[in-house]
Amino acid sequence: IEHTQLSILVSEYNDLIFQQNEYDERDPLWVKNRKQLNDVKMRLLKTLKTIPHSPTEAGNTVNLKACYTYLQQKKEEIQEKMLSHVPDNVLPGDTRVVAIINTHKLFETYIMYMLIGLLIPCIFFLLKEVIFRFTVQSGGEVERISELPIAGMIKRLGQNEMFAARYAPESGVAISFRSLWLNMEQLAQKVSSISILLTSTEPKDGKTFMAFNLALTCRQKYKNVLIVDFDFLHSTFSEQMGLEAEEGVSDFLTGQVPLSDIIYHHPEYELDIIPAGTIPPNPGKLLQEPATKNLIKTLTQKYDCVLFDMRPFGLVPDALYLSEMVDVVLYVVRNDATNKNFFKDSINELKEGNKGNIGIVYNDVSRFAMKK
Repeated sequence: IEHTQLSILVSEYNDLIFQQNEYDERDPLWVKNRKQLNDVKMRLLKTLKTIPHSPTEAGNTVNLKACYTYLQQKKEEIQEKMLSHVPDNVLPGDTRVVAIINTHKLFETYIMYMLIGLLIPCIFFLLKEVIFRFTVQSGGEVERISELPIAGMIKRLGQNEMFAARYAPESGVAISFRSLWLNMEQLAQKVSSISILLTSTEPKDGKTFMAFNLALTCRQKYKNVLIVDFDFLHSTFSEQMGLEAEEGVSDFLTGQVPLSDIIYHHPEYELDIIPAGTIPPNPGKLLQEPATKNLIKTLTQKYDCVLFDMRPFGLVPDALYLSEMVDVVLYVVRNDATNKNFFKDSINELKEGNKGNIGIVYNDVSRFAMKK
């Protein structure tokens, strides 16, 4: 509708509507704005009445539709303008309250969620530390599984304590080895010509470390101490001791070299060592030969203390063949490393096949594990 006065009034009405949305109903300016709106509405009606119409009913209908369309368009424009000024975190419409909860049970709600907050971590630790924990965690667990007393507990190594029995005699590790040796003498029930066989459930349980430090501890009391490496397949003893030896006990048992050629004296540690030697085609069968029994008998008579470092019993039953020929079988269990089920099967098999003295040594024990 092309009418100057009508366009001016509509623009004035739209501006007042926009201003009204910025005021609160309790604001005096909102009341003033409302009066102005009513005034503009009255003038709009008067202006519309003065617009000339066609004498026909069809003409009146066309003018009314055109007016309605114009006002509807202006209404949509002003709504879009209002929405463009609304922040993203404010809803254009009024919020609807469905229900109010926890108004009279606030204390019970706090207690319930505090219990849930404690229950979730408890379940997590129960699953992690009890149900899905497959390694040995305490000395009591070792005794319960093996049904044997612990002969010694070796504390976790500190820095530069690999050879603690020699270079750190006052350390906790060295003291643990001295206590272990006293128990070995009680198990062997003699003080000379003691033979000890060392084995474990799995590799890296600390069996070789145990043999070396126990030999150094024994060297403080006896003059002639020998370590024999019977771990033919995974021998690291010569490397750790710094020996350049190619021939060893396997070469002697197969008749390739005499006994005197495989005994190496370590001048720094004042120990005699027999390395494993060449890997034989059938290590288990070689240990069952009469030559092995004769070797053990000869070495036990010659030395004050002999330690035999065997392969892990959980992998092969080599230790079972020689366990009846030694004074003590020392079974090494490492904290948080030895599998509980594997250890249980291995120690039960060893106990069934061996009627001699079996001692359990619990290795790499932290302060927390000792308290447990």
